[in-house]
Amino acid sequence: MRGRLLALASLLAVAAPCAAQLAPNLHWQTLMTPHFRVTFSPGLEETARRAAGSAERAYAALARELHPPRGTIDLVVADNIDDSNGYAIVAPSNRIVVYARPSIEGGALRYSPDWIDLVVTHELAHIFHLDRTRGLWRLGQYVFGRNPHLFPNTYSPSWLIEGLAVYYETKLTGAGRLAGTDFGATIRTHELFGAPPKLNALSSASPNYPLGNVAYTYGAQVIEQAARTAGPEGMKKFVESNSAWLIPFMLNTNAKRGFGIAFDSAHAVWTDSAHRAAQLALRRAPGPTPIMDRGWFSGTPRWADDSTLLFASASPSALPSLKRVGVSGGQPAVVAVRKTSGVTSPIAGGWRVFAQQDYVDPYTRRSDLFLEHSGRTWQLTRGARLMQPDARRCDAGGPPAGGEAQLTIDRLPDDAPALCIAAVEIVPGASRIVQVRVQANRVHVSPMTASSPAEHWSEPRWSRSGTQVAATHWLRGGTMEIALVGGTDAVRSLGRTRAVVGAPSWGAGDSTLFFVSDRSGRSAVYRANVQTGEIARIADSPTALEDAEVSPDGRRVATFVLRADGYNLALVDANTRGVAADSTSVLAPIHAFSVATTDAPVGKYSAWRTVLPRHWLPTADLSDEDRQTWGFRTSGSDVVGRHAWEFRAALEPERNEPSWRADYAFAGLGMPVVQAGAEELWEHLALVDSTRRRVGTLQRRRVFADGAVSFTRRRIDNLSSLAVGGSMEWRDFGVDPISLAPQLSPTLKRQYTYPSYFVSARFSNARVPSLALGPENGVSLSGTARVRWRSDAPATTRATTYSGAVTLHRAFDFGARVHHLAVLRGVAAMTDITSATELRAGGGSGGSVDIVPGVSVGESRRTFFVRGFPGGVQSGSRAVGMNAEYRFPLAFPARGLWKFPLFFQRVSGVFFADGAAAWCHAGAATSPICPRATPRTYIASAGAELHFDTALQYDSPYRFRLGAAVPTRGSASFGDTRPNVYFTVGLPF
Repeated sequence: MRGRLLALASLLAVAAPCAAQLAPNLHWQTLMTPHFRVTFSPGLEETARRAAGSAERAYAALARELHPPRGTIDLVVADNIDDSNGYAIVAPSNRIVVYARPSIEGGALRYSPDWIDLVVTHELAHIFHLDRTRGLWRLGQYVFGRNPHLFPNTYSPSWLIEGLAVYYETKLTGAGRLAGTDFGATIRTHELFGAPPKLNALSSASPNYPLGNVAYTYGAQVIEQAARTAGPEGMKKFVESNSAWLIPFMLNTNAKRGFGIAFDSAHAVWTDSAHRAAQLALRRAPGPTPIMDRGWFSGTPRWADDSTLLFASASPSALPSLKRVGVSGGQPAVVAVRKTSGVTSPIAGGWRVFAQQDYVDPYTRRSDLFLEHSGRTWQLTRGARLMQPDARRCDAGGPPAGGEAQLTIDRLPDDAPALCIAAVEIVPGASRIVQVRVQANRVHVSPMTASSPAEHWSEPRWSRSGTQVAATHWLRGGTMEIALVGGTDAVRSLGRTRAVVGAPSWGAGDSTLFFVSDRSGRSAVYRANVQTGEIARIADSPTALEDAEVSPDGRRVATFVLRADGYNLALVDANTRGVAADSTSVLAPIHAFSVATTDAPVGKYSAWRTVLPRHWLPTADLSDEDRQTWGFRTSGSDVVGRHAWEFRAALEPERNEPSWRADYAFAGLGMPVVQAGAEELWEHLALVDSTRRRVGTLQRRRVFADGAVSFTRRRIDNLSSLAVGGSMEWRDFGVDPISLAPQLSPTLKRQYTYPSYFVSARFSNARVPSLALGPENGVSLSGTARVRWRSDAPATTRATTYSGAVTLHRAFDFGARVHHLAVLRGVAAMTDITSATELRAGGGSGGSVDIVPGVSVGESRRTFFVRGFPGGVQSGSRAVGMNAEYRFPLAFPARGLWKFPLFFQRVSGVFFADGAAAWCHAGAATSPICPRATPRTYIASAGAELHFDTALQYDSPYRFRLGAAVPTRGSASFGDTRPNVYFTVGLPF
């Protein structure tokens, strides 16, 4: 788990928005099985066939436990992200996505008979659980289709959803996280060093260690305890009950119906036994004393010298980094900031080799090698999928690397050493050890092991003599070992066992190897004699020890001990006698499965099977005359994201005026993404007679057709985009009552067309650690230019609008769990007086959240907002604005509110100042917005807000803002000096 969490925490610190997605432009293919439509990208046919076989086997097993889901399930096997992960959704249809990279990081995910079996079983359990719908919910789906709001089990908290899937991943494979030791280590840690979380604290939005993984860890235990109480039929009874109950939040009631015990009671029973087990472990193994604290997701220590250690660090408050600490302990110092976490290999002379991930195109993220020295960094490879490097100098020769030579991406300095790097190379569905030779700006890569789905390689380490490599070796069936590659034997095994083994490190003279293993039920440090194979456990802990890095002098081993605040560095004696051990494992047996596959024929991918509409949602709104409108909306997308569309329509029945909007996006080219849309809407103006009495209504119908192409350049530490598009508007008029039509001006009896085009660009290099109060330490820029005219009079109607914004983000570390943050924003815009679009200043800014379908709270986002003033109190053809905020953390409740489906993550405070002005720089009698010039008069306000980071349904994060603003300038004209108290949603900018 530690390795997986380290990668997760590091990838949370990215430039926003930077979400991973499938690559829609690839040549996808599809094969069919009785229950699955398996879609896979190039090079993954063998992996897809294995996934299909595993899915059918898991389907048969789950169908004996739960009611089967409806229809064909789409299973997508992709390889565009160098992470081991997957997810499942039930709307608009049942879909599973699996990334075809085996789990090579440490932790219980490696305790499995086959990584595909584990991930497919877990995700398929989600489909069986979440798709089940009965009672009024089923009736609603009969009418409205697979509306995402009508799946009752999706309203469950993450600890229940993920706990159930983890329960079945273990029950059906005999392995996985409930059978492994990582969950137990976290539980013992909370029992021994902190307060174990209550049931209402188990949220994926938890700010405490280990963040959202607490939902998996404790949710699986509660589900297992409840299932153990009820027997084999309990889980099915619970899911069936929860699928029909009208109020989906009555979890304890439905738990009693299914399991015969409330979840609160199951949690209490299990907590008592966990506490006793933790106390027993404490008496048996007190563990080493850390030399630092607040480790969070730290790991992969490497000795810079006999007194200094380097290690990877990832915390929810900061970006991934390389840190340094002395053997005497103290506060670690940041050496370098990274894009993602991973091992850094130091080399004599101050050189360091490391791997990190980045996007090589907008959809593909790969791991590559880098060299750094004296604050400078050179990229060695691009898209090579190399990670976990262990480097040494090759100046005096060494094993030949062979392979086809490639130039380094960046030209290396003349004094750069020749390097021999042992690294992991990811290949589709597998991994292998390769040797990378870097010399004279050329890179040679040659395999040292074979790549096969039946074995996975990771964590290579050169021997001190440089003659062989020790690496972690997983074999299908769930056994692991430390394998020695090179030398006189092709591959030699040490410490093979049915448990997790990893983090090898060579002792002095290459006569011993140190590693970690959880064969005893807890992850501990072991020492093996390379010649005899004898093994001794030299360090243990009541929680867990991860990593085993021997100092250059061979006297000490650096390891990480798990505490309530994460993994903290500790030192143990490398030469202690230890306790004799063997390869016997106390872990539960793993089910012996043969490889499942399919020989189904492969065909070309067709998007139409999944892009068609599966649901609709009724809508109710008010027109610009406050007349009731009724309508619906629907949407669709195919499973690889190549096509996406949405359609909305409404009717105002009194005037029989239809309004609608259709949007379509095509991403099959990769870049650019092509967008097209069309819309019809109605606007109304009062018609008055000479006495100013309203006699009718002028109806203005506007029809639009628009299109755009957008380009995105995505990197983990920055994001830039460019969009170019245009539109055509057709405008005509009518009157109500129709008897007024002869009196209309001739100018209103014809149709007008308004062409326009725009160019928009954005850039941001601000990154967002997972618990940050906003983007940090960067700049965000945006700009738009738009030209619009009336086709019959372009010279007199052409209007050009320019707008731009710049935002500066600066974080301050005062030792709190989350950084303080200062944000400064400036924005300006101008338009011709011939424009019909006003620039408005005033009002608040934020977002909105749907409480129930069709009912939302919050407000719209404004460009020139000034809190404390009504919206749009100033308007004109010119506008400027500036906003400053200072955000700081206040509290971390990290718990729910009684039995309500709410989770309060944290509370933060904000001091702010806003200022803006909108005015007419010139006037024209025919101008729609500026018949005359107006003075530039600024309005300004200052105030404070409380931000409540709250997760609805326990897990969907929202930021609610309670604020008070006082006008400081312009109040005489537009308001008063009393504070304006408001409540809204989302950040203002």
